[in-house]
Amino acid sequence: MAGDRELWARRRLIALGWDQIGAGIDGLEADLRRTGTTPDAILGIARGGLVLATALANRFAAPRFGIVSVIRNQTAGPFAHRGAPAIAWVAPGLELYADQVVVVCDDIAGDGGTLRAVAAALAPVRPRRIISAVLARNRACAEPPDHWAITVDDWVLFPWEPPSAERGLPVVAATLDGSGEAGR
Repeated sequence: MAGDRELWARRRLIALGWDQIGAGIDGLEADLRRTGTTPDAILGIARGGLVLATALANRFAAPRFGIVSVIRNQTAGPFAHRGAPAIAWVAPGLELYADQVVVVCDDIAGDGGTLRAVAAALAPVRPRRIISAVLARNRACAEPPDHWAITVDDWVLFPWEPPSAERGLPVVAATLDGSGEAGR
């Protein structure tokens, strides 16, 4: 796992707006369809992954939808101190995902640890396939997700989060170029 200092450039905060979120969801749906993925179940990581999970569940008419709570950040706000990911609960239970194609959704993959923890929790029920999809992937992510909309190198402010109280760093609107890079 990459150390927190290695994950973020700490030069700015990257603000994603609802328009970028919508475009990211459109792109992720297209990527999943292009790979022939037809999910039996969508599993959203609370709280940040629920926007993407809800959108994909509706767009794919996935027959099963669940939520997993993962405890990770030990403080709130930008550059939060992070501990090892721990699964707090899954609703409905894990047995729902046995022999299913499961798309696990989150807002961001920082180092990949949260997605890895969810995949490990699912493994005992033997899903047919686990696919990860996130809106943003940190450039320093040691274990990248299967699908992501944009790549970032600094802390991301999502539109559903409260405004940041972080002082001394500029907040820049994400701009996406053809490579999917943000905030350049």
